[in-house]
Amino acid sequence: MRSRPRRVALVAHTNSLYGAGRSLLELVRCLLREGLDVGVALPAGGLLGHKLLEHRCTVWNRALPAWVHQRGSQNPGLSAAVFDAAAADLLPCLADWGADLLWSNSTITPVGALMAERMGIPHVWHLRELNGPPHAFEFCLGTDEAVRLIRAASRRVAVSRTVKKYYEGLGCGESEWVYNGIDSAARLAVRQRRRAQTVGPDRLLIVGRIAPVKEQRIAIEATSRLHRAGYAVKLRVVGGGDVESCRRHANALGIGSRVEFTGFSQCPERHYRWADIALSCCRIEAMGRSTAEAMSWGLPIAGHGAAGTGELVGDAGGGLLYRGGGEELAEVIAALIDDRAAAAAKGASGQQWARRHVSNERHAQRIREIVVSLAEPDFDTGIRARPAVQLAFSAV
Repeated sequence: MRSRPRRVALVAHTNSLYGAGRSLLELVRCLLREGLDVGVALPAGGLLGHKLLEHRCTVWNRALPAWVHQRGSQNPGLSAAVFDAAAADLLPCLADWGADLLWSNSTITPVGALMAERMGIPHVWHLRELNGPPHAFEFCLGTDEAVRLIRAASRRVAVSRTVKKYYEGLGCGESEWVYNGIDSAARLAVRQRRRAQTVGPDRLLIVGRIAPVKEQRIAIEATSRLHRAGYAVKLRVVGGGDVESCRRHANALGIGSRVEFTGFSQCPERHYRWADIALSCCRIEAMGRSTAEAMSWGLPIAGHGAAGTGELVGDAGGGLLYRGGGEELAEVIAALIDDRAAAAAKGASGQQWARRHVSNERHAQRIREIVVSLAEPDFDTGIRARPAVQLAFSAV
């Protein structure tokens, strides 16, 4: 029988503690509970690295170039030599440490795939983003090269059925889907939202990094439309990033006093307790950790019907979905406000779904099954069968 992996090296694209970073921490905890040694390659600087050191992980801070860029941007993309150089720089660290399993925790960079090929060790590719032309992104080495490297992985793990379907449709090979865990089953079981508002404005909440792709401006526009229609609403925007642009947008719409910007929060729980309705406006959410978190607190969701948000809210019956822009979002928020009993029922349904599907224990069990499968005698890592990497990988 093939020996079970003992030292797992993860490659991540972020060093922040937004959804991707918090999900990586939960993955690391899963691996540590299995008695594995864990090392993580991160872009330099950030809160995530400090958290990993607290968990006694080995951390390598290195340049991890992205091979996706927004379609139509002025960024021409990077050459293969850039990724070769990044992999060649990091590979000796992993080899000296004794990595025997490489886990790419993002499809933002191919550096992990290149190192796994060079080292001849199993490679798990955790598909956490919806990248590629249908989602307004391009792979700078071309979609064919991206598909080839993703397909060459020993295992592919998608964070939702939406992500699984997308990459399988590209031709990346079969993957299994595992929702991120968001908290322990015991803590999820006792979460309670505050009592619904009887006086004062209805409290709307959107959580996440502030960036155009997250569509906070749509939430602000919807708040403005509701205000003009006579609804008493207040929007809280939790997250760092392009705050000033959104603040100017709110002021231009005349609702500056009705939109609160809190900045980044390491403890979003207090914001979920504050809210009446949670908004999820991103059209390309792979899973939507903040959506799952909001549902776990019993909040009804007003969310965009595409991608991971549509999957989670639709499966859970946890809210109402829209397909257009600010006008349509305002309509579904108004529907939740106008029928509070129905909104509460949707919140309760979403909460039950979260307790069943996104506990840390459920996530850990699935991760354990994947790690154990790599040691099964009939498991083929695919290393010998993989085509030689066609990039001009630098000699190490």
